[in-house]
Amino acid sequence: MKIKFLIIALLITFTSVAQTKLIAHKSHSGLKHSFSKLYKKKSLDGFRSNFGLPGRASIVIVDTIIAVNNSTTIFKMRKSNSCYLYGTNYKNVDKSNFSSISDTLSNDKIFNKRNSVLYIKQMGKRSCRIKFANSLDEVVFIGFRK
Repeated sequence: MKIKFLIIALLITFTSVAQTKLIAHKSHSGLKHSFSKLYKKKSLDGFRSNFGLPGRASIVIVDTIIAVNNSTTIFKMRKSNSCYLYGTNYKNVDKSNFSSISDTLSNDKIFNKRNSVLYIKQMGKRSCRIKFANSLDEVVFIGFRK
């Protein structure tokens, strides 16, 4: 008897915790008849999710990385003036929508004058604090070991 009661309680708990698509639609001022149209067309971003990723962000493109000395590195970049959906290809954005910016890294383990360009290309994208859209193969490196 205890096992049957436990199974019934678990089934009720699992089904009652979930928020259905209809409940979500109603909680955002949706009507019943508009839900059926939305469900059939799957439009109006009704069933899309960004899985916790940022919805919109500026696009950052690194142009040049300059090693000033063993502890200081300068990044020359372009940043979009507008925010775009996450994953937007920067090559499709108008070039006039970018402005030039610089950032300085101090005492970075990877982006410093002692490391080679090949090492930086292998390790840099994974460990960089700056999230940029282009590949390190497209970046000009100045002052680093070959």
